[in-house]
Amino acid sequence: MKRRGVWLPIGAASPGDRIVNVFDLDRALLGDYERFARSFTQIRAPVIHRQVEEIYASDRFWPEPLISINPHFEVAAEFADEIAGAVMVDPPVFAPQNPRTPPPPRPARARRVDPSLSAVVARFRLIPPQPCANLFILDFIARRSAAETVDAEGRPGFALSFDPGFFEKSKRIDPAPMLKAAGAPLAVVRGERSRLFGAPDAAYLMSLIPPGSPYVEIPEAEHHVMIDQPLAFVAALRALLAAWP
Repeated sequence: MKRRGVWLPIGAASPGDRIVNVFDLDRALLGDYERFARSFTQIRAPVIHRQVEEIYASDRFWPEPLISINPHFEVAAEFADEIAGAVMVDPPVFAPQNPRTPPPPRPARARRVDPSLSAVVARFRLIPPQPCANLFILDFIARRSAAETVDAEGRPGFALSFDPGFFEKSKRIDPAPMLKAAGAPLAVVRGERSRLFGAPDAAYLMSLIPPGSPYVEIPEAEHHVMIDQPLAFVAALRALLAAWP
């Protein structure tokens, strides 16, 4: 069964990183849940047992997800048999005439441990940086991005849940070969005010994928589209998936 829509920002993983197949994870979780659900009953009547098995087989209790969120994996070339289409949201694809200088490598360092959750929330920032009018969303993300931990001296505190070696391990790659090799339909959503993925970059990306591929701009949104204009983004995504792919 194919997923109807997948949001796949393009990321780059370095050799040796452990890459997770989100679809295998989905199947594994559903398999575990199915075994858990079945463990409560033992149906001895053949007719009833057959009917229940048919209901389980129909995926009534665990339907296919409408959207799979895939933040750091390669695009539809690798998963063409798994997905019905891929939606790229303000991806870091840059036109040849509009190159970006890669940031200098950042050495890995231990996570900073703050004494309180509020201290972590106070220093939480978006990357790349941009203004954010919906501070309540930023606060929500920040609070759920932190976890209780202890510092080097064993004192309790809070720290952001991220890989401290992410920037050291990541590298910039040329997305053009992946986009051209995509085996599933592609669509593009861009923040109208995005300073990362500009209009020339969008035109370049559209030249790499099949003509007629959907392209949507979200008004008043910068790069972090789902934070800047969440309702407009959801409405656009619903409209897109209702008629595409």
